[in-house]
Formats: sequence, structure tokens, C-alpha cells
Amino acid sequence: MQEYKNDLDQLGETLTRVHPNALKFITKDELNKFIESKKALITEKTTYAEFAWHCSAVVASLNCSHSNSDRFWQENQMIPMEARFPLQTRLVDGRLFVIDPLNNKDLVSVKDEILSINGTDIKSLTEKIYPHISSQGYIETTKRHEFNMWSTGMIAYGLGLPANYTILVKGEEKQIILNKAENHNDPQRDKSKEYCGGDLCLKFLDTEKKIASMTISSFNYYEWHNFGVFERFINESMNDMNKYGTEQLIIDLRGNGGGSPESSIHLLKYLMQDPFVYYSKAEFKGKTEKIEGENEQLPFENGYKGKLYFMIDGKGNSTTGHFMSIIKDRKIGVIAGEELGSNQFCSADRKRCRLSNTKLQYNVAINTHISTATSLPDEVGILPDHYVNQSIDEYLDKKDAVKQYTIDLIGKQMTWESASKYHSSYFLEADEKWQKELFQIPLDFATDMTLRGIEDARFPNGWREKDGDTFWSYTFAWNVEHTQPLTTEEMSHNLELYFDGLMKIKERGKEYDMTESKASFKEIESTTNTLKYTGQIETLDGFFERKPMTFKVKVEQQYCEYIQRANVIFRFSPQPFENEVWNKLSTVKLPINICDR
Repeated sequence: MQEYKNDLDQLGETLTRVHPNALKFITKDELNKFIESKKALITEKTTYAEFAWHCSAVVASLNCSHSNSDRFWQENQMIPMEARFPLQTRLVDGRLFVIDPLNNKDLVSVKDEILSINGTDIKSLTEKIYPHISSQGYIETTKRHEFNMWSTGMIAYGLGLPANYTILVKGEEKQIILNKAENHNDPQRDKSKEYCGGDLCLKFLDTEKKIASMTISSFNYYEWHNFGVFERFINESMNDMNKYGTEQLIIDLRGNGGGSPESSIHLLKYLMQDPFVYYSKAEFKGKTEKIEGENEQLPFENGYKGKLYFMIDGKGNSTTGHFMSIIKDRKIGVIAGEELGSNQFCSADRKRCRLSNTKLQYNVAINTHISTATSLPDEVGILPDHYVNQSIDEYLDKKDAVKQYTIDLIGKQMTWESASKYHSSYFLEADEKWQKELFQIPLDFATDMTLRGIEDARFPNGWREKDGDTFWSYTFAWNVEHTQPLTTEEMSHNLELYFDGLMKIKERGKEYDMTESKASFKEIESTTNTLKYTGQIETLDGFFERKPMTFKVKVEQQYCEYIQRANVIFRFSPQPFENEVWNKLSTVKLPINICDR
């Protein structure tokens, strides 16, 4: 009991000593009183999980998005399954809706609105939970996103980890006693947003390529590591848009947690028309001279000259705040969405700390970076020009309200014809129970691939289980720009680059005298619309068994001449072609109408 209290005192002392702006949004007296209030809650029965929950509130009281107790990961791991709130929910405009009844399907339905849980109304419940979620300034959009990601665990902590749950649903008179949780999906992913398959994607929305959508889900590209990936993507994208005369560009920054100033500055140099300075202040340990962002930046001569639109949300943090603050301050584009999770003021980087008695770990910001948009308020996030709220119906129907609103803004200015929907989204026909992932080609781990497009990958249950028939058995399809069907040489070369990067053969292959993957195919059937091949890939299992392996491969290709795209589906398994697993893999198919516009 006393050790818990001592650690709370240590937590407060460390925060104020390490954090350069610890008292920007809270006074020393307020922080001390808050810590004392948490110490008063400690009893002989206080569990380690409850103590961690108290600590999260103390760290969050600094209102710094870079200072946190691992963003609920630690607390989430401490909750027994049966103690979780047994429904997946989503908070929309202060109202809590069921999005998955889990093992309570006989009691509640999707879209039911929950009015109270264990007698606590939803407004009071979120008021208990939100102080434990770190965010920048007084921004609540970040807290809502975090709540929706971790709702089964956060609701449990917010209610004191109760043994049972009862709810009152709108339209019902009686409380519903819920079954104990048997499974959950936290952290819950936003299934209404189309994921392009990587952090960096560019697609053209119309047949004339006058409208482009650029996704930048991260600025996490540093000069000492992988900045070249970001630089190459931006440079090539801008060259393409200049070549096609793209007139309207949507930049989607939703979910971008930040990263390097180099990435942000590089993009801004394509978007700004006049010279600019990025930082008004940059302070960190060991700094002896000005850094790049404090010097004047000159825009690129081949910069983008068309109209700009930016989509933002409460998950946009750190460097994204710097970037958007300059966009907002210079008024160089239209901003749609919700309040950004950050702004021009940022206490960045972090120091990993550990409490002496409980060994609980937490992060504390250690430096200060402020953009030149200093006229904007520090306590709120960058605000959109057009606020767009997604309804529960739009979420359940997987409708991206912000994106549609932005596209509608463009539609009011010009008439355009939509490009094929298969250019940028999942397109395979497969069992809904199979896992799926979408990737941009070339992929982050295979940047030397010569193709450009989208990969739709599907994984059957058990594909990770070493002793099962479906181990390492999966399928993916490429939808890529090409002036003719892919040759066997092009398929082999790009697959070799793909698996070299996926399995990290350059780093891991030395042990097995393996320098690269080897792929070979032969055509076995040709019709008017389809080419079929069989082959194999010799590579390394870099994930599970860490030893050489050989995939058997079946391939089908359909070429869409009018829109010049090759659609190739690959089915992989280490099992011989006679094995039953191939019948399972054959159920994943390219749509018959994949070439339709």
C-alpha cells in the first residue's frame, strides 16, 4: 500500500523534472493535489491494475500527447477476459452504440444504443475515463478515438473492474444482464475507413487523372533510417501529377501520428508557393546550432499548383500538428474532418521511465518543438474549415463520411468520371472469415518492385499454425498498371523482390547461404480472358521457422486492355498440388467484372 503511494510521489517528481513543459496546462499546486487525491484511493485491496489506472490519469493530467503510460497497452494486458465489458461499442456524438454483440447476440443487436452501464449513464462514464487518456492540450477528439479503440477495457476500468455488467438500452424498460466476455477485438480498428495498404499511397479518382488522393498515414521517415522511401514517394507522385495535369489533390492525414520534420518539410516544399520557416523554436538536449527547420525553406520549382484539400482527425499528432498548423496559417488549402489531435506546439520525443517499487513503465516528453504558426492557440487542435461527423449508420455501412464530403466539394466545381473501383480497394471475392490486408505496390519492404498498383491479400484460419495443413497457405492478387499482360519474367522478378523484402533475406539468409529468393513459372493454359501458370518460389521462412522453404504457386492473370491494368492472383502453399488446401485456396477469386469501369 505504501509502495503504491511512494511510486505516485515519484511519478509526480519525475514528470515535473523531466518534462520541459510539464506545467503548461496544469499548475504545480493542481498537480500535487491531483496526486494526493489518487493516493487517497489506495487501500490494502488496491490491485496492480487499479494502480496503473491511477498512474495513467496522473500522466494524462499534463495534457501532453507524448507523455503516457503506453497508451493503455499495459492496462489492457492486465484485464482478465471475464472482467471486460462484453460488447464492442462505438462512441458517436456522445452516444454509445453496439457495433458487435460478441457472445451476447441473443440479448442485444448491432446499432442498439446503450444509455447506461451498471447504472452509470454514458456521459458520466466518459467523464470518468477521459482523464486517463493522454492528449494534447484540451483536445477531446483524440480521447474519443482512443476510447473507441479500447472500449471493452476502458469501460471495465471506468466502472472499477466489476464482476458483472448490466445495461439499459434505448427503447427497453428493463436492464439487460450481459453474459461474461469470452472474446474481444481491442484495439478496435476503424472498419469504415478505406486503408490503402501502406502509409504512403497515391491514387487517381477519375479517368482523366485530374483528381488525386494522397494518403500519408505517417511522417515516420528519418534521414538516418528510411527518409529515402518518403522522398521517393513524394517526388514520384508530384511528377505523375504534373505529367497528367492534376487539378485537385486530396491529402489524407487521418491517423498520422507524426514522425520526422524532414518528411513534413519535404512535402511542404511541394505545396508552398513562397519561402517559409518551419520552426519558431526547437529545443532538445545536445543541440548546439540551428537545425534545418529553423532555416528558410525554398519551395520546389515543380511544386503542385492545383487546389488542395486536407482530411484530418483526432489521431493526427506530433509532426502532423506542425504540418497542418502551417497549412492553416498560410491558408493554402481546404481542411475537412474534425479537430486535429495536435497543433503548432509540441513537447516531443520521450524518455522511458520506470517506477522504483512497482516497476510500472511510462513515457515523458523531453524536448520542445513549435512551428512558426504561433498565432494559433496552443490548447486546441488545428480546426477544420468543414466539420464532418460520421453517423453510426455511415460507420456500420462502411461509408467514409469525410472522404465523401471532400469529394462532393470537388464535384461542385467540375464534372468527372470515376475510375475503376478496383484501383484502390479490396477487390477479391473470398470468405468473409478470412483475414485480409491491402497493400500499395511497390511495398515498403520491396521498394525496388517495378510495378505500381494494389495488392489484396487473403489468409485462411490457421495459416500461422505450423502443424496445420494451411500453414503458410494464402493468396494475394496484384492490380497493377501495365500496357500489356505481365510476362512470366516480370512476375518472377517482382515476386523475388517481394519475398526478399518480406522475409528479409539480406539479413537472415546468410545463415543458410541464401542471397535471394528464386521464382519460376510456366504457362499451362491460355484463353481469351485468362492466362494460367504453375510454378514455385524458393525463399526463407523469416517469420515462423526461420529456415528455407519452397512455395508451390498457382497463378491466374486477367488483363484489362481498356484501362491498361493487369490483375494477377497468386495462390501459395508449401503443400503439394494434390493436397486439399488447394481447393480451399481456389475459393478466393478475381471478380468476373474486374475490368468493368
